Amino acid sequence: MRKLRFVPLALVAAVTLHMVWSSSPTVPLTLTRRQAIERAAPDATVSGRVAWTQVESKLVTYAEWDRVFGLTSGRGQIETTDPDALIWVVAYLGPMVSMSIDYCEWAVRAFRADGRIATDWGASMCGKGQRPWGFYLLPDRGWFRLD
Repeated sequence: MRKLRFVPLALVAAVTLHMVWSSSPTVPLTLTRRQAIERAAPDATVSGRVAWTQVESKLVTYAEWDRVFGLTSGRGQIETTDPDALIWVVAYLGPMVSMSIDYCEWAVRAFRADGRIATDWGASMCGKGQRPWGFYLLPDRGWFRLD
C-alpha cells in the first residue's frame, strides 16, 4: 500500500518532465510572448486604439496547431514544416481590421517562435460568436521553458 502513495507524485513528475522536454528548452525563441502580442495588436487597432479584450497567448508546436486547427495548403500538398517547430498563438475578442472592422468578433493569430519554421510563416482566423474551442485545447508550452 505504501508504494501506491508515490504513484501520483511519479505521474506528476513524468508529465512535467515531458512538457519541459517537448517545449524544446534548448531551442532559442525568435519571438517572446510579449512580442507576439504586440505583433497582433495592430490588427485590432481601430481609430488609433487597440480594441480587444480577453487577450491570451500560448506557445505550441506546429503539430499541435495543425492538429487542432487543421490549416493545410491543399489536397495533395506535402507538409514540409517541422512538426516540433514552436509558434505563438494569440487569441482575443475584438476586431481584425485586415478582414473588416465589423466582420470579426474574435480573432486568432499565429506567429513563428523559433528558427525551425519559415520566416514568413503566419496564420490568422476570425469570426463571429464564441472564440473557437480549439484554442482551449492547446497546451501552453511557454510555462515550461527554462529561459
